[in-house]
Amino acid sequence: MASECRDGFPRFPHRMPGLCCRVACCKAEAANLFSMKTLSHAGYVGIGCFVSMVSLAGVAVLTNTPFIFPSLGPTAYLLYFAPRAKASAPRDCLFGHAIALVCGYFALWASGLIDRPPDAEVQVEIARVVSAAASLGLTCFFLVISNVNHPPAGATTLIVALGLITQPWQLVVMELAVAVLLVQAILFNVLAGVPVPGWRGQSSPATS
Repeated sequence: MASECRDGFPRFPHRMPGLCCRVACCKAEAANLFSMKTLSHAGYVGIGCFVSMVSLAGVAVLTNTPFIFPSLGPTAYLLYFAPRAKASAPRDCLFGHAIALVCGYFALWASGLIDRPPDAEVQVEIARVVSAAASLGLTCFFLVISNVNHPPAGATTLIVALGLITQPWQLVVMELAVAVLLVQAILFNVLAGVPVPGWRGQSSPATS
């Protein structure tokens, strides 16, 4: 015979153990999903990312440079969603992408692909596979030994290793774009009264 757990849902101990507890968890998650706090945070993150991408894309259009690239997306998300996390710290953000750019370019050069266009709509070459794998492996190695934690760097190094970026000056522009995004996010968070991280991630007191 079915018994009831505290939330009123029937429990069937012999057939579906823990069912009511799972249902209760789903109800709690659904309530949290549509709470004002969650919606407010989601709106804040969405607006911050939107504003940053529009400004960076505008610079890219005006200067005809790679001032916007895919891995800036997850970086922006981290900076607005979890600004006090270590991965969002200025040191980790700047050094993470810098390490990725250098490792990606080195892998591209070592694979003899500097002057080759990226593989597109054709079979991927073995050299390109080597370049991609080496770039990510090197990037992860140097991130760990440098105590730098910024996951989007993994995408940055592949952008370079796959031949989408081949000129040294473009690497400088990409790192500059990271710095601009970082400054934007810090200013945005400060104006919103959100605690911002220190150089290594230790948050500063919230502004009043």
